[in-house]
Amino acid sequence: MERKAVSKNTVCLNCGNTFKGEFCPHCGQKASTKRLKITETAADFVNSFVGGDNKFMRTCIDLFTRPGYMVHDYLLGKRVRYYNPLQLFLFLLTVFAIFSFVLGVNSDILNSLSDTNWDNLYEEGGKYVSIQFVIDYVRKIFSNELYGTFCISLTAVFPYRLLFFKQTLLRPDGTRHPLNLTEHFYTLMYSACIDKIVGTAVLPLYLIPEAEPVARMIYEFISMPYTVIMYKQLLGIGWSKSVLINLVAISLTYLLTILLFIILIAAAMIMEKAMK
Repeated sequence: MERKAVSKNTVCLNCGNTFKGEFCPHCGQKASTKRLKITETAADFVNSFVGGDNKFMRTCIDLFTRPGYMVHDYLLGKRVRYYNPLQLFLFLLTVFAIFSFVLGVNSDILNSLSDTNWDNLYEEGGKYVSIQFVIDYVRKIFSNELYGTFCISLTAVFPYRLLFFKQTLLRPDGTRHPLNLTEHFYTLMYSACIDKIVGTAVLPLYLIPEAEPVARMIYEFISMPYTVIMYKQLLGIGWSKSVLINLVAISLTYLLTILLFIILIAAAMIMEKAMK
């Protein structure tokens, strides 16, 4: 006589819903939850990127083979198929840092993840130094890997929104609208993800003194061509227009960053004098 499996009720530890089965129909959490362990946490973290439906590999491959079309799909609704660019960038940055540490490459690469020297903002007496001083610090912001990318992308959305205003996307509801600020930010962050993948791939070249200049050149100049390709495919524009608008947008981003930095220094100096 066969025994039938008895499915007992389970109380979801997440939402308190009582149900039968492997997953809560209310919130989707698993019926069984284990104690947190470092091994399982690491496995879940890695599996969330490289396991399951291969979303991580699909996102990375499409970023290199069809960057603009991939971003187009993501912006217009295919959110499950691809990774969010912010989540993907943080993961790639972590891989970049670990790979740099394991290889023991030039410490300047690791320092660029978090180090921006803010010493000597003022000369003795609190006087503003020079425009060259501001430009040097803006370069430090641009080259920073940890938060520099977010600052640059946030600043760049305004020039990109202004310059690409006439180019529109056909939306699922049949209307056409230009990209908004958030959509430009996501597009630029996907471009930063490409830069980080290439940066990680060329890290072994830093171990060869003769190849280091080539590796640095590839690492520093890969984003711009892919950003041009990305916007060409995304908005369906010509090569010349995409190159021109991107060059102008990057130049305006740099000038806007300098202007904002000067304003911050001036505000700090005024507050300092007011407190004396």
